[in-house]
Amino acid sequence: MKKNISLLIVLFSLSLFAQDKIHIHTVTPDNLVPGNPNSTYIDHPDLNGNFSAKIVVKQSYSPNDVLNDHPINLFYFNNQWTINNSDFAPLPIGASFNVFIGGSSTSIIYHQATGANSTSFATSIDDPLFNNQNPGPNAAFSHEYLPNAGVIAKPLGFDYTNGKRRIYAEDLDGFTTDTNFIIVVPSGNDSFTHESTPQNIEGPYTTIDHPLLNDNPNVSFVFEHYYGLEGNLNDFDHNLGLSYVPSLGRWLIFAQDLADFIPGLAFSILTAPIDGTLSIDENNLASKIIMHPNPVNNMTNISATEEIKNVSVLNMLGQEVLMLKGNSNTMQVNMEDLSAGTYFVKVQTHKGFQILKALKN
Repeated sequence: MKKNISLLIVLFSLSLFAQDKIHIHTVTPDNLVPGNPNSTYIDHPDLNGNFSAKIVVKQSYSPNDVLNDHPINLFYFNNQWTINNSDFAPLPIGASFNVFIGGSSTSIIYHQATGANSTSFATSIDDPLFNNQNPGPNAAFSHEYLPNAGVIAKPLGFDYTNGKRRIYAEDLDGFTTDTNFIIVVPSGNDSFTHESTPQNIEGPYTTIDHPLLNDNPNVSFVFEHYYGLEGNLNDFDHNLGLSYVPSLGRWLIFAQDLADFIPGLAFSILTAPIDGTLSIDENNLASKIIMHPNPVNNMTNISATEEIKNVSVLNMLGQEVLMLKGNSNTMQVNMEDLSAGTYFVKVQTHKGFQILKALKN
């Protein structure tokens, strides 16, 4: 009987690993790559030491997050995957990303753009999953940086021509050859197409209405703009992100620069449950630490249910501008000498740390 129970536990564990999942990664001062403020380490047991991970990353946004209006890429470095701003701009502390981790049933395609398979603005993927299939299966991709290879720092999407799925530059110019891509193709029924229309657009975003995502903050997605899908023939040269609005019970795709969204865009949506695994640097103590007042004129008070070891105040680039040692459950932080703007307050206790966003008047 015990053997049967053990076998069931093993099979259940394997089934969990086999599923696609979404890991939410947030940039903190501790997971920035030393000496490279444009790079952040992802810490997840399914990814660490796994160069062959079926991984795609898209920018996300939740309340108290920070926008990162830059194209991104992936790089496997020191046995961990990193997320990087392709234009080498510093990653802001508090920026978040959806990390799609494909399970055993999800296919992965590695593609390199070369002179032979590329034009001035696109590269053709030669794979039986896509060839002579229009539109073909839903999929998503990430630009992967490899040593001595090229980097392309612009919004990208899918299109289809001459029997091939392509990755193309939304500005229709200056595609860089010798660049690499990871493409994931799920095999289940957890993907669909979303079209932007005048009815679902408001300002910089389009609202997704689909039973896989509606009223479900525990399931998220990655996505790809697909030119020509469902007859939608528009380009959109903007870095895109995704967000969930609790008051609406809906997920959104939005322009990171807050430009007005346009109708006539189609997206491949790949959904997966949000994974509860936290990295060492992403311990959630939000319910135990309070900062008041916020916004801050000069002084703010921090209280915690454990003894506070120290408090660091960091600017938007992750640079420490104030450091205070603590020895009690409450602390007062004097921000009088700091310029007006947004800061991040890292509160460290013996159980971990929490990063709070503070607005200095």
